[in-house]
Amino acid sequence: MKKNRIGPAALLAVPLLAAALLGGCGSGETVSPPPSSGGGEGIALDFGGEEVILTFPWELASPESSPSAQRHYEYIQELNKKYDVTITEKSVNGSYYNNNMVTTVLSGKPMGHIMISYGQYAADYYRAGILSDLNQAMEQTGIDFRDESIYNQNITRFCNFDGKQVGFSNSVEVQKDLWFVNLRMMQEASIDIYGIVDSGEWTWDKAEELGRRLTRDTNGDGTPDIYGIGASSAQGLAESLASANGGDLIRLDEEGRPLLSWNDPATLEAINRMYRWCTTDAICRPCLSNQAWTQAATDFINGSYAMIQGPIDYLSNFQSAAMEDDFGVIPPPKGPNAQGDWYTAGGSISYFQFIPVTYEDRAAELIQLYQELSCDPEGMTKEEAWQDSYLDMVRDDKSMEYLLRLGFEGRQRLSLTAAAAEFWGDPSLAVVFENIAKNATTPGAAIQEYTSQFQAQMDDKWSGITLTGLG
Repeated sequence: MKKNRIGPAALLAVPLLAAALLGGCGSGETVSPPPSSGGGEGIALDFGGEEVILTFPWELASPESSPSAQRHYEYIQELNKKYDVTITEKSVNGSYYNNNMVTTVLSGKPMGHIMISYGQYAADYYRAGILSDLNQAMEQTGIDFRDESIYNQNITRFCNFDGKQVGFSNSVEVQKDLWFVNLRMMQEASIDIYGIVDSGEWTWDKAEELGRRLTRDTNGDGTPDIYGIGASSAQGLAESLASANGGDLIRLDEEGRPLLSWNDPATLEAINRMYRWCTTDAICRPCLSNQAWTQAATDFINGSYAMIQGPIDYLSNFQSAAMEDDFGVIPPPKGPNAQGDWYTAGGSISYFQFIPVTYEDRAAELIQLYQELSCDPEGMTKEEAWQDSYLDMVRDDKSMEYLLRLGFEGRQRLSLTAAAAEFWGDPSLAVVFENIAKNATTPGAAIQEYTSQFQAQMDDKWSGITLTGLG
């Protein structure tokens, strides 16, 4: 393995585990397959007192941290008794986890029965031969990872390599790409931001107009102290705009392999708009690659931005810091090529779960146990369980309404960048976007200089692998 670090996009994946609890599952001795599965009728589970370990490269929520986490803990105890099993959810240091993943699995001593892979390692793990082929297990149990009431469909579609289903997740397809607004600043400027969104007027042009109005140089030194627009990174902002314009930084070619598409018209239009905001207009300041991935959230909390683009994970930063100003959560602004009467935005493949090849012959019973573990013990739907987990993180009903619409109306565009691109090149894709935002290069010059290099990196990473679930 040549990559040992966890990339920025992967770090954003650290979830509230309780939010992964879903509804819509059976409660009998076997798990009934969904009507669309067409497979077997399930298998009887009896583990004979065995410990089944699920490992995570992040800190897990304790039972007392929230009502949903407590329900999850109590439900595990019920399953332990029901199937004579000891289900252990274990946190493993992330660096150790990633650095030793391949060697521990290939030595026959994986760290768990069901494990986590960040999207950026998917091709490496598949080529190393440590991911179980789950096709036979799905047929044997009747479990269908295309069942959207239980499984994250972005992950199901992505984790189908060469016709083999190798990964899955019960995580909710939460909207990862959001915009956050300082409601005090909006009110002081007489801006009804929710009215703008509801009327369909929340566009690039409107964001630019508000960015100009809200950018302030309070001490007269010629440099803004408050920027109208901020961002988690220049690349994050460019991808947010591209997705909301119907474009993709990376798409699949005709053979199902990743293709750098930043020169496609809709995407290039977004990159040019980001460039203009950050340079000529001077209304936007993305965070830098040498800063913490939470820096934009910190600056927003401190009042340095009126609006920022960032991940949903920033909500926990606002909560833990007890942000003094009220804030709102809104969708990204629509580009001129956006389709439909409401908003779409990008969702990335941060992580997925897999069964190490050590246990491929036991994959049927493991995915069946996982499916039962994915049920909400009180029968809450996916939407209800997710809302229960995030309710305390937003400040008003409108923000929750927008989050629910973005997360549960099929409005996400799948971004392949985190999973498909090589993040640690010299320069990296993130650094090139940062240089564009700093006017150290232009979009056209960057595309001309780096397209071949970045495409070669992706070709090497995905050589011989076809993404067969995204067609």
